[in-house]
Amino acid sequence: MRMSLEQEILAVAQKARAFATQYYKALDSEMPEERLQSMTSLYVPQSVISWNGHSSATDPLGFLEQMFAQMPQTTHTLVTLDAHPLPGSDGKGDAFIINITGKVSYNNEAAKLFFQTMVVRQAPGDSKHYLVHDEFRWLAER
Repeated sequence: MRMSLEQEILAVAQKARAFATQYYKALDSEMPEERLQSMTSLYVPQSVISWNGHSSATDPLGFLEQMFAQMPQTTHTLVTLDAHPLPGSDGKGDAFIINITGKVSYNNEAAKLFFQTMVVRQAPGDSKHYLVHDEFRWLAER
């Protein structure tokens, strides 16, 4: 069923908050194996990923496995989250972009400001949302 634009925007805002909560909870997991499994399940094999200038050009899931295996313990604090439906979602709110700003600390050291843009789509015939494009960038140390 097609939603009105206002309904779609509200639905996307709720889905984006839920997705971001799931994403950062998994990313901040204390168990490296749990983090790796949870995080890779949020992406698809064709995902495009750029993490602080490092790109997943040829092997996105291998890139994620290597990155998350080497990443120290993180703590993310979100400051802003802004989400919008993408064209082509046919008024269903199943494709959206999320822009996030926040602070991240690694191993409880000084926090760095970050900006992240995620393009999220719902898989056809599935209620789960996946990252198809993920851009993460540090802005400054705080």
